Formats: sequence, C-alpha cells, structure tokens
Amino acid sequence: MRNPQIVVWCVAWFMLAATAAAQETAVASPQLTVETEETESGRITRGQFTVYEDRQTQTGRQLDLDLVVLHATGDDPRPDPVFVLVGGPGQGAATISQQVEDAWMRTDRDIVLLNQRGTGGSNRLMLPTQNTDDLQDFLEPIIRPENIDAAIADLGKNADLRMYSTCDAMDDLNDLRIALGYDKINLIGGSYGTRAALVYIRRHEDSVRTAILNGVAPIEFTNPLYHAESAQYALDKIFERIESDETYREAFPELREKFDEIMARFDDGPIPVEVTIGDSGENSREEVTLQLSSDAFASSLRYQMYYMDTSRQVPLLLWRAWEGDFKPF
Repeated sequence: MRNPQIVVWCVAWFMLAATAAAQETAVASPQLTVETEETESGRITRGQFTVYEDRQTQTGRQLDLDLVVLHATGDDPRPDPVFVLVGGPGQGAATISQQVEDAWMRTDRDIVLLNQRGTGGSNRLMLPTQNTDDLQDFLEPIIRPENIDAAIADLGKNADLRMYSTCDAMDDLNDLRIALGYDKINLIGGSYGTRAALVYIRRHEDSVRTAILNGVAPIEFTNPLYHAESAQYALDKIFERIESDETYREAFPELREKFDEIMARFDDGPIPVEVTIGDSGENSREEVTLQLSSDAFASSLRYQMYYMDTSRQVPLLLWRAWEGDFKPF
C-alpha cells in the first residue's frame, strides 16, 4: 500500500516544482489595472490584479483581485514593502485599507493589500450562514453540516473549488510582488493570516525579509478542533486574574462558581431573552423574544475573548448574566 502513495507524492512534488520554476515569469505587469491618487493620507494606488483560477494551466476563468497600495509617506522610503495577510480565511485585505492608512510602518514602507482569491473582487465565494429573514437563525451555529453539501454544490457552479487553496493564494501574492517590482518583502499577518504567511515563506522563502505573526495558527492546526480548549484556557486566565486581585475579587466575588451556575441554567434548554430590534424611531422598534442556547452563549463568550478591549468586559457581562441579563450575548 505504500508504493502507490509514494508514486503519487513524487508526481505531485514534481508538478509543484515545475509550477514553482515557472512562477517568476508567469506574471507580467499588464495584468495590473490600477489608478493612483493623492489623498490627505498620502499617495494611494487602487485597482485589480488579474490571475487565472487554474494557475497550473494558465487557461480558463480569470479572477480580478482587488488591490490597494498605500505608498510610503516619508522622504526616504525603504525598498521592501509590507504585505498584509488577514484572517478568516474569508476576510479581504484590501477592505481594511482605511484601518492601516495611518500605520506607523507606512512612514518608511509601502503597504500592500491584496484580496485573496475568493474573498473580494470577482468570483467571491460566500458560504450562506444565516437566514436574514429569521433573527433566531443568527443565534444558531454559523457552520452547520446540513448546509455544507448544498453550499459546495452551489458555489461549484461558478468556481473550481480545488483552486482556492492557501497555496494558490500565496502564489498569487508572489506574482503580485513580481508585477509591482519588489524584490524583498515583509509579511505581517494575524490569525489565519499567520498560516498564510507560513505557507508563503515555505514556497517563496528567498523573497521574504521579515515576518510578523500575531496569534500564530500553525499549518498543521485543524480548525476548529481547539476552539473549546483555547476558550476555556482564556476564561480560566480571566478568573485567575480576578481571584489574584482584591479589588476584582470584591467587584466580582466567586465569579468562577457563578459561571458554573450560569451554564447549569442551560441544562433545561435554551434561555428566552427579550431584545429590542429596529432603528431609533419609536414606531420602528419592537420587542422580540429569542432563544439563547448554550452553544450560542459559549460562542458569543469566545468571540468576546478574542480582543483585549472586549475581553475586559467579560467579568461584568458574566455577572450580568448571573443576575439574569443575557442580552449582551
């Protein structure tokens, strides 16, 4: 049983090697369609970078990937830009350009943001997650097995889903580097963007000067296998911080035990929560009752602990939940 696997692996390796050898010459600048303008924050180039969906054959469907280059604002910019890799996968880097326009690193270096194939520009792949006509549906798990097969079949009508891997996306990024005329680049990524950066380094090591990885997601990490364990670890650290400080202990006494009491309330099923929906107009607001399940509560709590500013609110929100107010969740 081992020999066929070895043969397949060798064939795949040689195909990847041949593709890699051709990458440096695969892309020419005419595949860039851009416009540059002067703004209050400096010079910005926006446009699209066109790639083939099938990178190996360079034929068939083409994808126009949205692109933003925030040019360095200093008088003596460095030649190596910063390429930003964002999370998900699913977030488009070009969509966060306004958030990084004033980044400190832009003084010395260009900042390049390319929407990964499938995330923005042409042929965006959107997995339907919620029924927008049903508020209760927003409190159900985002990814449900019964929806996956139908979604794959639907998306497959307009995309060869085999061609949307991280490897394909990072080869697109390297082609963009060549098209823009950069030699060495710096990578910065968070969450899934760290895995993308690791893949890029593995495939195009010679072009990488530095990499900043924020919250590393290793290549072998199987998502979402460790979500529950990591969330419990983060929550335990919050409890330990409270228990180690007299001021916090007085503000939120025995919060760990109270959290156990909160979870025990879900043993009888979802908890009804009254919320107000609509805009600020008196005639357009209404009270509705939604059912908060233990899964929805735990997921909301996990999201709260993703970022420092919202994780600081967790003790108060848990205290309110213990008192019976589940609206924030």
